[in-house]
Amino acid sequence: GRLHLKKTMIPYFIDETHGGCAMKLEEFTGEYENKTIRRQVSQTRRYFDTLGGALTLTEASKNDRNKIFQRCFEWHISKWKETITPSGLTNHHFLNMHEKMNHHDNKQIFTRVFVAQHKNEDIGVIYLLQRDNWVGFYLLSHKSFESNHVHIGTWMHAQIIRQLKLEGVCEYDFMAGVSDYKKRFATHN
Repeated sequence: GRLHLKKTMIPYFIDETHGGCAMKLEEFTGEYENKTIRRQVSQTRRYFDTLGGALTLTEASKNDRNKIFQRCFEWHISKWKETITPSGLTNHHFLNMHEKMNHHDNKQIFTRVFVAQHKNEDIGVIYLLQRDNWVGFYLLSHKSFESNHVHIGTWMHAQIIRQLKLEGVCEYDFMAGVSDYKKRFATHN
């Protein structure tokens, strides 16, 4: 059947005043002006280079999206379990909505899942929502690293933004919440 989303499920598609940060990709030259982004991307790349093997980012096929999405559950739940806002991945209504979105051929709103790997091991997953030339960052989850020189989330955002620019996407929206890393990438609130 058709996928029907209630307004309250994904309010950011309707209300552009959600209080988050976004990046206008038309203004992006391909190089990040923010020195912290450049440093964190470089540190991450160097860390994995010292371990041998390339750090890669690939988009999951439609058939693999839910399987990959489920792999990141443990990382995400563990990260958020001791906070006042636990992971939505513990809410079965949330999970059902995303499972339907991942399997549905909705031409207006669809999901994209990217996986970071090192030596064929998944180390990070990023989950995006797309509508036309707009992409919203929904969730990123990654393996925990002891080194403070590994910024896998920043590295993944940086690679994806470059790819989306090539695809003609106009805006990369970090959606709800304002965090330092979001502000570094943002061209506007």
